[in-house]
Amino acid sequence: MLQQILHWINQVTFLGIEESDSYLTTFRKRVLNRTSFIIAFAALIFILEGAIWGKKNVTIVPIFFIIIALSLLALNAQNRFSISFFVMSFLLPIMFLGVIILYGDTLKMDYTISFFIVLVLTLYDEVWIRNINVIYLILLQTFSLYYTSNYESAFSDYVDVFDSLVVLTATTLGLFILVFQFIRESKKFQASQGELNDHLDKKNKELREIIVEKETLNQQLLEKTHDLQRANDFLESYTYITSHDLKTPVRNISSFSELLQKKLTPIDNPDVKDYLDFIRSGAIQIDGILNGIIENAQSNRSSLTLAYLDGQVLIEEIEQSIQIRLEEINGKIIHSGIPRVLADKMMLRKVFLNLIDNGLKYNNANCPEVSIYYRRANQQHEFTVADNGIGIPPQFSKDIFKMFKKLHGIGAFSGSGVGLALCRKIIELHGGHIWLESSSDTTGSIFRFTLPIGPN
Repeated sequence: MLQQILHWINQVTFLGIEESDSYLTTFRKRVLNRTSFIIAFAALIFILEGAIWGKKNVTIVPIFFIIIALSLLALNAQNRFSISFFVMSFLLPIMFLGVIILYGDTLKMDYTISFFIVLVLTLYDEVWIRNINVIYLILLQTFSLYYTSNYESAFSDYVDVFDSLVVLTATTLGLFILVFQFIRESKKFQASQGELNDHLDKKNKELREIIVEKETLNQQLLEKTHDLQRANDFLESYTYITSHDLKTPVRNISSFSELLQKKLTPIDNPDVKDYLDFIRSGAIQIDGILNGIIENAQSNRSSLTLAYLDGQVLIEEIEQSIQIRLEEINGKIIHSGIPRVLADKMMLRKVFLNLIDNGLKYNNANCPEVSIYYRRANQQHEFTVADNGIGIPPQFSKDIFKMFKKLHGIGAFSGSGVGLALCRKIIELHGGHIWLESSSDTTGSIFRFTLPIGPN
């Protein structure tokens, strides 16, 4: 019988409990369920006793209590525990006070106040709610003692020893279950915390091992990066020195081929003249390539010297430096509204000069024009350099930024094919981006590039 009762209590205990509930919430819900079950079970015993012995006055009140207890269990099953909190804390104690007034102190109801005090201390976190509830229960207890001491209860004659024993047993059982459950749950919580701490210690150890491993990998990566940087520095230095040293023999080839051509002027041999022109043209082409390599290597080896500069003044200085060339080809540069920017002046000058030079060089118009516009886009400076030249087909929009990439033969236009690659490198060093505006119209080219507004 006892095992069956414990089984029922255990089944009822988990009504309305969800997996998402915290440990403390689950414990409180189980306490409410068990309390409702104990009240219903004690009321059932009174009902059975009243039915057997024909004590109707004892039977009526337990029926009311069993209805309340079962109603609370039904609400708890629907996860409406807030009603149970209120009923157990405020409503049931005053109902028990009414029972004491009706049946007197012989029913041993005074001890139920202790049960409710323990229950309140278990259910609430907020100190002020606990204090108010405990004061409320003490006042009820005080009033019940005063009433039973000074007044005679109307139905005290209907209470026998068995009734008092049932109430005392139910109260004691309820207190025992509350205290026992609290102790057991505390031990379970401590055990779970111990397991959690062990698990966390294990995870922390694994995490420390991962951090050490990552630090080792980062150190190895840093060393590899330094090795790669040293190799790049050596390669750039070697390229710079080699290209610079090669300029002297190339200039000698060009100079001596020109002297040789002058010496051989009396000889009327067109093949010799063509050969010498070819040698001198090749030397000039090699010299241009070496100049491009040296300039590119210098840009790699130089650190940016950032300063705020007037873009309008910079374009005017470039225009002044190529004024003679502009007059020779009847060309012009159109620009306005160029703002102050944060950049390396010499490097930004190379970008504008290369784009302007390309716009004038690859141009068959009677009046070559290069237009420079500015706008602010996506919190960046955006510059546009457009010309009315021969244009660049869209399929070459990426290839033109590669080193030594030329779209035309050696004899068609001068140049080493380094200028746009150098522009891209300088703009990317500044934290910007450069591109060729795609267009189906091959008349003229439109280059755009961006620069950060502030330090990057």
